[in-house]
Amino acid sequence: MKLGRSALCVTLPKAWADSVGIKENDYLVVRQTGDSLELSKVEREGGVGPPVCIINVDACVEPHSITRALIGAYVAGHDTIWLQSRRPFTQRQIEEVSAVTRKLIGVHIVDSSENIIIIQNLSNPVRPSMDSSIRRFHSLVVDMLESAVSMLSSGNQDMIKRIMSIGEECDRLYWLTVRQLIRAVSDPSVREALGIKSTLWLLGNRLVLVLLKRAVNLSESIALSTYEIFTSGCGIEKRIIDWCADFYATLKHISQNAIDSLLSRDLLLANRAIAQINSLVGEKIESSEKLAGNSKSFRHYLFRIIHALKEIGLCYRQIAEVAINRSLEESGKFVTIECPTKNSDES
Repeated sequence: MKLGRSALCVTLPKAWADSVGIKENDYLVVRQTGDSLELSKVEREGGVGPPVCIINVDACVEPHSITRALIGAYVAGHDTIWLQSRRPFTQRQIEEVSAVTRKLIGVHIVDSSENIIIIQNLSNPVRPSMDSSIRRFHSLVVDMLESAVSMLSSGNQDMIKRIMSIGEECDRLYWLTVRQLIRAVSDPSVREALGIKSTLWLLGNRLVLVLLKRAVNLSESIALSTYEIFTSGCGIEKRIIDWCADFYATLKHISQNAIDSLLSRDLLLANRAIAQINSLVGEKIESSEKLAGNSKSFRHYLFRIIHALKEIGLCYRQIAEVAINRSLEESGKFVTIECPTKNSDES
């Protein structure tokens, strides 16, 4: 029977389905041998089928709900995503699906008809490693923030395009790494391949990714505030520009210490990063707010820029706090962790 404009479907003989125990919602394997197709029941431990997600597009009536459903299914770890509708897809729906698939690493549309779209994820679930992804994410944050501060000093409004492009790359990396972490929760082999040495790291890494994503959003806020100031025909006083540039230069060094302390589980380096961020935020923010308060024009935009820089610093302070927790999970240079013996328990 014809299904949609191009797909064909067949029905299974009831006697055969009953004999092999096939029922509704079971998964089947189809293998091609020459001109023949061999159909068999999926035999999986626990009776769990392959990671397939079927999205009812008719229920996605709110704006961007298809986008969020697709991203959610991807992050949840589904390798095959099937979108279906009782009616033919609208042009807007087709464009929305195409746009979101371009934002997801390893995702491709493999088949479609007027009311069915099949999406397949072909990415390697254990590449890149988690440490590599965190380093890459941090590098993108630094690049994005440096570009935003550079736009602030140069007044080059065209830099906003590059900054937004970096933000989109950060989104793709964020969704991929969260997907890896979710899969690692239930699959020890994935944890090992990703370099995650403890189940506690799953929580810590998820928090780190959220903090880096927040730093990306804050960097975008700096860039957009700067863009709005310049497009309004106003400039920014040199003393504000110098303060922001100095803050960024210091933060760049400290944030690298926070990331290095996390990946090396260096308690001293993490402690130093926390102290440096407390000093940076405590001393410089107070003076900057006075500068912005005395500014004659667009002080609300300046306050937004200053607040964003402060919050980025606090994001990296939390990452350093995760590093301290991680450094104390095992015996090391500063602490020894011993399991209580049976005798000590009895006493």
